Amino acid sequence: MAEQNPKQSLKKILMVFLILSLSGGGLIVYGFVKTQAVNGQYWRQRSKERRTTELRDAAKRGDIYSSDGKTLATTIVVCDLYIDLGYREVKDNDKVALRNKKNKIVYDTTIKHDDFVKNLDTVCLLISQAIPNMSKAECRHKILSERKKQHPNQCFLVARNIPYTAWLQLKEVKGWGRGIIEHVDDKDVRHHMRVRIYDNLGANVIGFRNGMLDRYTGLEGYYDSILRGQDGKYIGRRLTRGVWLPETPIQPKIDGQHITATIDTRYQDIAEQALRQTLAQRNASSGCVVLMEANTGYVLAMANLSRDTARRGYFEQLDRNIACSDRLHPGSTFKSVVVAAAMNDDSIRIDTNMRLRSNVKNFDGTEQGEIKDEHVVGDTISLAEAVIYSSNVAMAELGWKFYRNSRSRFVDQVRHVFPSEILNLDLKTNEYRQRINNPRPNRDFLNLCFGYSTAVSPMQLLTFYNAIANGGQMMKPLFCRSIIIDDDVTEIKPVELKEHTLNRASVEFLRNTLQRVVTEGTATSVKGTTYGIAGKTGTAKVKVEEGSANDAFFVGFFPAEKPKYTCLVLIRNTYSSGGAAAAPVMKRVADGVMALDKELGKAKMDRIDWNTPESKRVPSTVKGYMPDIKASYKKMDIDFQLADSTYRWVTYKEQFQNYSPRTDIMPNCVGMTIKDAMRLLDELGIKTRFSGYGRVVSQQPTARTPIRRGNTAVLTLKADK
Repeated sequence: MAEQNPKQSLKKILMVFLILSLSGGGLIVYGFVKTQAVNGQYWRQRSKERRTTELRDAAKRGDIYSSDGKTLATTIVVCDLYIDLGYREVKDNDKVALRNKKNKIVYDTTIKHDDFVKNLDTVCLLISQAIPNMSKAECRHKILSERKKQHPNQCFLVARNIPYTAWLQLKEVKGWGRGIIEHVDDKDVRHHMRVRIYDNLGANVIGFRNGMLDRYTGLEGYYDSILRGQDGKYIGRRLTRGVWLPETPIQPKIDGQHITATIDTRYQDIAEQALRQTLAQRNASSGCVVLMEANTGYVLAMANLSRDTARRGYFEQLDRNIACSDRLHPGSTFKSVVVAAAMNDDSIRIDTNMRLRSNVKNFDGTEQGEIKDEHVVGDTISLAEAVIYSSNVAMAELGWKFYRNSRSRFVDQVRHVFPSEILNLDLKTNEYRQRINNPRPNRDFLNLCFGYSTAVSPMQLLTFYNAIANGGQMMKPLFCRSIIIDDDVTEIKPVELKEHTLNRASVEFLRNTLQRVVTEGTATSVKGTTYGIAGKTGTAKVKVEEGSANDAFFVGFFPAEKPKYTCLVLIRNTYSSGGAAAAPVMKRVADGVMALDKELGKAKMDRIDWNTPESKRVPSTVKGYMPDIKASYKKMDIDFQLADSTYRWVTYKEQFQNYSPRTDIMPNCVGMTIKDAMRLLDELGIKTRFSGYGRVVSQQPTARTPIRRGNTAVLTLKADK
């Protein structure tokens, strides 16, 4: 085989090299042209996105205030607490891991070991104080467990939503500041959080946030467009990890505006405490209390409490607005609606003195047409007595007599006087129109006359009774009193539901009748107040797992003669009646409201001569310290005469008499307040211990027992009934 010429071999090699170079260069040029001309825009956009992005500056949500000047809901800055607990290799300038004398790699931590050990308790204490549901021991265990791992987390989440002030305190703890992380996944750990200042108080009125649906309920939901404001938007340029420099503004940030709710925290607290106590006593499943101002429709208090077995108590629960959203049989409270419907009907003439039968009555000769009363008052009663004693038979006879052959007209008259449609409340909550069964079947028609065959919400029922208290004008319930935009206050004016106005005759009749319900009828448990309560009880049978129970109602107004407030109480799934379970709750609420209402509180305290029988109308003093009694009665604007104004200790039996305790025997402290008893015993050199609250009901040693200075008296107190 002939040998190849070296020149030809070199020439072939150069040719191959040239071809490869040209091909590579061509590919490079092709890639460059494609990148610039074809995909250039795409890659420029990718580069820009890595360097710049659209950022959001969250607006601060507006506050919700109460009508008595408290803050109900506000927005605070909170932080998610992330701590770097990881280990890192220590490297030299050539980025080679350093080793110790035993040839083991040297590790370093963000939080130095000495600082970690020395200040761990301080950190855990601050965290437990900031988060009530995490104890110091739990926090310590959580952090130590992660620290002891072979590869601890360099971005360990300790807790969420720590107040910003507490987060700043943690950063100031020696050695720990450099371990607390400020940005996670390019997001700042600081963010806004909505809080209710009084926690669960009036929560369904203020509103919950449903995280899954990303929406609010209550006032928060209804006025969301006003409260939320407008988030700021801008283009930010990335400097380092998690740090962005704002460059180009897109949308300015506008913080949310504020609103003032009609809720008064003083009345709200009274309503919730009274309701919660009764629910527990009656072992009920849930209940509500609503207090409304009669002439405006402003809702001053609304409590919706349901049993929470996990927390072992009664609380406001998410989307559980019982007063606005529950639809249920109103029971005998609906009898006032039937009377008003008949008296407002121009096609018939109601004689309020008519006699109606109240014993067992069969209206159509069938078993379905038989109605009976549990408590028979007599063979016949008047229309007023039918309401006062809550006679189902009498009310059924009223409907049968006038509307037997015009049942659709009866339903129309009920809807004319009663707010049957949804009220369009200024709360984000579920509302339903009144449901009325088909009145053609005799039994359904008769049931409708005394509160069955229909279902209404407690708010609809309260709105009707408020019209009676307000002289026939039906007001729409309102939960917002004003909107505050840039310090400019816009009042929310009362709204009258003119289509449901009651005539004067029905209002006067029902006002007088509802007062008699309390003084002689089914609500005598709340009679005897100095200001007077008027209202109607209701007890509706409901089915439960155990068989049957009651929904107990009481709805009415006070003061009875000149109503200013309307109140509804509902106790669900109890075994008590409306008069026994619901009415006392309203009395507790009314007592509290009257005590806080300065105008009515002063008006009810007539100036009384203590030497006349009328003195029994005011609280009497069994035994007490005269200077304190004078000061108390002066504040209550009560006049009284005292024969000798030099008395220090007095008793009261039809008039004030001097009481001079002996220094050698134990005085009788029974009937005294603890303040007066302790003052008296201290003057005699006797030490005091006591238990309970209220007035002294017993004492040891007993009265007239010989005493020596230094003795100790044990007093037992009990509240006045």
